[in-house]
Amino acid sequence: MAMKNTGVERPERAAAPHDDWRNLIRASEHEDEVLTLVRDHMARWSPEEIARLPHDCRPGRIRDAHDVSQWAYQLASNHCAGNARGEDEATLERMLEFVTQAAIRLSELKSAPAEGNAD
Repeated sequence: MAMKNTGVERPERAAAPHDDWRNLIRASEHEDEVLTLVRDHMARWSPEEIARLPHDCRPGRIRDAHDVSQWAYQLASNHCAGNARGEDEATLERMLEFVTQAAIRLSELKSAPAEGNAD
């Protein structure tokens, strides 16, 4: 499946401030676009930031929407359980917010009627 050109080039995504990722996710029209954004966003996190996350919240391989949903669940479970404190908690919250936004968008895209199927 070819990715639809949204007018946002890869270097612009890589340079986007953390707050702009939410808008990029919302503008995505295909699952592959969201998955690419998730992977690009993760590449911006330093090893030190990743190490501040609880072990089972550290990103693994992101292959599809199910991986993002599972990861969002792990992050939320750890957040609700209070498994991080101080700066570690802020890091967990930042990751949780991003991954949750991605999971929501993926769910919206999956539930949207396919193009060309007008009722």
